[in-house]
Amino acid sequence: MRGNLKSDEYFADLLSDEDEEISDLNELIDQARAEQGEDSDGVRNGYQFLQSSYLKQFDLIYTLGTQDERLPHSFAGLLRYTALACDPEADSYFDLVKVLSLAVLFGADPADPDLSALLGNLREAHIEDYLVDRLCGRLDPSWPYRCETFRWKKTFEPLKPVLESPDEHGIDEVRTFLQKRWLVIHRGCWWYGGHKSASVPYYGYWAYECAAVARMAELDDGPLQGERWYPYDLAHMKACLEE
Repeated sequence: MRGNLKSDEYFADLLSDEDEEISDLNELIDQARAEQGEDSDGVRNGYQFLQSSYLKQFDLIYTLGTQDERLPHSFAGLLRYTALACDPEADSYFDLVKVLSLAVLFGADPADPDLSALLGNLREAHIEDYLVDRLCGRLDPSWPYRCETFRWKKTFEPLKPVLESPDEHGIDEVRTFLQKRWLVIHRGCWWYGGHKSASVPYYGYWAYECAAVARMAELDDGPLQGERWYPYDLAHMKACLEE
């Protein structure tokens, strides 16, 4: 188990619930599609719920650490429904960065229809954000924008020098960000504090963005193994990622 703030049973029960939720949502979407049509509000709302459920499922699978073979399929579902539900102006910035970071870690192909659709939506919306641009540029070399500012201040700015001028000190900057900033900048997220709450579920806290930045900057992330929020195993899970 990678999430040592709760028990194996806790994460296994949550994962079972999320698997059931995804199955139920797919049935409801099929019903809404048949009754209302593909472009109906019911179908679009279902896609948004599925996007959220797949992100929870992915976190739980990784946190539990006993079903890693499921990660590629869970990510595929997350990518598909992020593309289908994408509303760049209204969607959670942090969730978007997570999905793009996972796409970098999985080495997603820009020709993949779901990734292509997601990047197309983002290109059309022309979101002004440095990290989103760099992640999209890594995924698609033809990405046209090079924004130098961040959509939300006081978020990922400390990682910009790591990408701009990668050197042997970059990994120390990532470590400092992980230890002092990463959890703090997510304080407004609904899941924040779940590890201490009886009412807010805890799915595991994972800084996929930091792993993606380390990958893009070609850093040796060995020194980050063991850092509490760093998904080191995911970043090095070659056999699983290549399935």
